[in-house]
Amino acid sequence: MPRMVLLGLLARAEAFHRGALRAIEENNPFTAFTLLRSYSENAAMLVWLKIAPERISQLDPTNPNAHGLKIGRIIKAAESRLLGFGAIYEQLSAYAHPAGTSLLVSWRPSERESEAGALAWSTVPAFKTDADAEIACFWLVELAEANKELWIECHRLFEALPAESLGRLGGFEHTAGDPE
Repeated sequence: MPRMVLLGLLARAEAFHRGALRAIEENNPFTAFTLLRSYSENAAMLVWLKIAPERISQLDPTNPNAHGLKIGRIIKAAESRLLGFGAIYEQLSAYAHPAGTSLLVSWRPSERESEAGALAWSTVPAFKTDADAEIACFWLVELAEANKELWIECHRLFEALPAESLGRLGGFEHTAGDPE
């Protein structure tokens, strides 16, 4: 089970990375920032598992005692390990929810000289400035590095732990020597 969870998180990281990169290339801040938020949650989950590896059983779909995850707790765990994580997550969330930041992205100052001071609206998403796209690129690189390092740390951690310390996984009790 630990391998399945870790490989699942690796696959998610790859999907979020590729999707966010494509969205940045397509000049789509809505998709880019929302996928970056999911990518950051992936890193937060790895921090959460690293802090308390026995919690991996909460991700076991066959475990009747698995009660799901509270994203707030996972984010708090990441804040304890990743400097500035909370502030970045909050900014990314502003795009994921229908709030001021995301609602105003489609508005820009008009480029027509005859409409000085007027606003233009478009249904086509676009970063407001090149700086916004650069921030998305920066966060993409930071999240790639964080996910990579955390995934490696978790992989080493779970490989080193005795199976019985992980509790009920995969619908059966692990004992020393049981295959994972």
